[in-house]
Amino acid sequence: MEKTKLKTKQLLGSHLHGHPSNDAERFVEYLKDEKFCGKIIELGIGSGINTDYFRKQGFKCIGVDVDNNAIIKAKISYPVADFRHSSNGWRLTEADESVDAFFVKNFNKSEEAADRLLEIRRCLKPDGILFIQFYLPSSLDELGKSHIEEEYINRLMSYFKLVKRLKYCRLRSMPTQFLSILEFIVKKNKY
Repeated sequence: MEKTKLKTKQLLGSHLHGHPSNDAERFVEYLKDEKFCGKIIELGIGSGINTDYFRKQGFKCIGVDVDNNAIIKAKISYPVADFRHSSNGWRLTEADESVDAFFVKNFNKSEEAADRLLEIRRCLKPDGILFIQFYLPSSLDELGKSHIEEEYINRLMSYFKLVKRLKYCRLRSMPTQFLSILEFIVKKNKY
């Protein structure tokens, strides 16, 4: 039974109950290869499972979300993990150049993308690491108008030093659809 759940997870690419997302697992693998030992901030926590997974892997991690209900639910599900509500939206309370890494999934609001990335960049230490995913428009995507075009994403990400770029499709189960995803691991340039 457990083997079937994990196979389904691989196909969906997202987390099943009790399992972190494949994306979080890939990021942890990268961080361990880099001998990373700093603080991670996850922006947009979903259920909170990835924040808790980072903690269990030995990293100091803070999960931040603008949705206070998500924070409340995550604190109930993962009481040992550190979750914080952001009442300022994407205006982070972290000092300039104080964060070692950010983990951001489903970054897809084009009208706010540049401002959000500038805020993340402001908080990242020199050579700080950003894991970020964008949903790309597709003919099967009913929300295509809210997604960012790939050319614009590439321009935004050019303000960082590219470590890894991955483009793939993921099957979403509810509603059933394929999502095109563009994923980056980048570091903050020193300029």
